[in-house]
Amino acid sequence: MRCSCCDATLPAGAIVCPHCGWQFSKPMQVQNTVIPAPQKVSSISKQQAVLVLDVSGSMAWEKKAKSVQEATKALLAELAQDTNKDGFAVAVVHYNETAVVAHRWERASELHQHLLPLKTGGYTNITDGLQQALNLLKEPPPDSLFPNQVRVWVRPIVVLMSDGCHNTGPEPDSVAKEIKKEADLVTVAFGSDADTELLKRLATSPDHYFFAADGKELRKVFAVVGSTSRIALSTGVSFSQARKMRQTH
Repeated sequence: MRCSCCDATLPAGAIVCPHCGWQFSKPMQVQNTVIPAPQKVSSISKQQAVLVLDVSGSMAWEKKAKSVQEATKALLAELAQDTNKDGFAVAVVHYNETAVVAHRWERASELHQHLLPLKTGGYTNITDGLQQALNLLKEPPPDSLFPNQVRVWVRPIVVLMSDGCHNTGPEPDSVAKEIKKEADLVTVAFGSDADTELLKRLATSPDHYFFAADGKELRKVFAVVGSTSRIALSTGVSFSQARKMRQTH
């Protein structure tokens, strides 16, 4: 089997070419046994990540906004590691009763240096937050962030964080369904007031759902999401597979 991009000879089971980073839709199989893909990040592989962060009024309590800011920096630090070879383009959406794009696409290695603070207030409209994320994903990939590079864009990821209940606007299930056609949807319930049942339902799979009881746990959760995304990009496996790989090491 040869790579359709660089014509290199590939090992059986490869889903990422170890020479140029080209990704295939599914791994090759030998006698019905899937062989793990190479453990390597190529500079050609890029992934979009949209962080959808709750800034409703309840986020002003118990220093939640500060905790989310610190947790987001921890996630970005994972994505910005040198071993990722600048593989992540990140956008950030803030939402209360309406949603705004706080940061359009930037390299993770740059965004973690000037992340905007969260300004809290208002109700919680998860639907509008997800809609803004979907709008970003419908745009052409941000190739201009990586000039003079050949790029292979892998499946994007959307990370939704909420500390409460969706309490204004249409229900978010329909837009979540649309997002999951385009990307993996990871949901994070923050604190005891979060609507855990809703966030579990919106997530792509049970492996895409996380719960954080407090700010300390949230930082850990966001770091795990970052490292899991990094593993997924480096190996060419899904987020669920990468989370299982991370748990076994």
